[in-house]
Amino acid sequence: MSKEYNTVVWTPYLKCDIHTIENVQRRFTKRLPGCSNLTYAECRTKLCLPSLELRRIHNALIMYYKIVFDIVKLEIGDFFTFNTNTSTRGHPYKLYVHHNRLNVRKQFFSCRVVNGTVYWQNV
Repeated sequence: MSKEYNTVVWTPYLKCDIHTIENVQRRFTKRLPGCSNLTYAECRTKLCLPSLELRRIHNALIMYYKIVFDIVKLEIGDFFTFNTNTSTRGHPYKLYVHHNRLNVRKQFFSCRVVNGTVYWQNV
């Protein structure tokens, strides 16, 4: 698997930007032998390729795991706040959801992961 640098830091959130980036992979797969007459979805299935959006989601969740479990040397308090409400059952890694007014902050890594706005509808 190839390394995808900075996908956690910069992830497009506008559908037009996501589509533009996905077009790069779409054009590349059309040039492969046996894929020129297939649709993009069929070609991805044949090649066992996930969409680029799914790969960005996967990388964001991996980075979240690495930060929470101290695998990377980043201060967890700079990114996430754990929910201290103990009245519900479950695991101790529930995150507090910060409410943001500005779209710039809503698209920040920690807000995207906590709010679950990693755009599953495009996958």
